[in-house]
Amino acid sequence: MKLAMSVAPETQSAYAASNAGMIAMLMQCLAQDFDRAAAVRTQDLDELVALFESLRDVPPEPLANRIATFLRGSAESLRIEHLNARHAQGMELLIELHAWAEEVDADELDQEIWNFLIRHADRHAYQLPV
Repeated sequence: MKLAMSVAPETQSAYAASNAGMIAMLMQCLAQDFDRAAAVRTQDLDELVALFESLRDVPPEPLANRIATFLRGSAESLRIEHLNARHAQGMELLIELHAWAEEVDADELDQEIWNFLIRHADRHAYQLPV
């Protein structure tokens, strides 16, 4: 905050001030990610598991098998790199499932996925001062 409130206004050029402001904003984003990274990824993973377990529409066998494998697995640990890897696997499967749901007009599943994506975006949004 000191960078944004004290240093940036005191710089001699608009370029330096805007760079200082940008760095301050990026540092705020980094701080938010550091604070909530494990929590939001864990919540995303819990919701993905619930969505995959509740499938009423049966996707093609190769995708269904990969979803079943995902459901049997877990993150190696609570380290962010392991949560990120598991999260990436789940999101990749979700993208494929969503494409399939839209292709076969599985409207209820399509809506469930959109609802998840809205909650996902809200959880991952940065809270920055205006």
